[in-house]
Amino acid sequence: MLQTKEAILITDAQIDLPGPTIIFVNPAFTQMTGYTAEEVIGKTPRILQGTRTDKAMLRGLRRSLERGEVFDGEAIQYRKDGTEYDQEWQITPLRDEQEKSRTLWPSSAISPSSANWKRNSGSHKRWRRSASWPGGGA
Repeated sequence: MLQTKEAILITDAQIDLPGPTIIFVNPAFTQMTGYTAEEVIGKTPRILQGTRTDKAMLRGLRRSLERGEVFDGEAIQYRKDGTEYDQEWQITPLRDEQEKSRTLWPSSAISPSSANWKRNSGSHKRWRRSASWPGGGA
């Protein structure tokens, strides 16, 4: 996960405030958002949300996580410096070998040209990637 160019964020499975709590981010996440790992570990991913983040999409995300389902989505997020970026997600609930729940949030910033192509074509498909919990498990 450290070497991938895709931003990875892992949280605990607590959905209600003050959670979820970020427990891991990779270097691609820090490059995409401008936050260091030290600044975000222990905080909620809500720090990336802002006025133009789609609240209806966030409600759909919450419903999927409550059911233990994978969620695919796209949202406007905010970097540490306040600039917006389009983010594409495939968020996956995971359990480690001790049945401890975690949530994997792989994501990528997408360029305005690719975002426009996706919105206009309606046929864009993301590759499905499998992910392993660090140290084993699923």
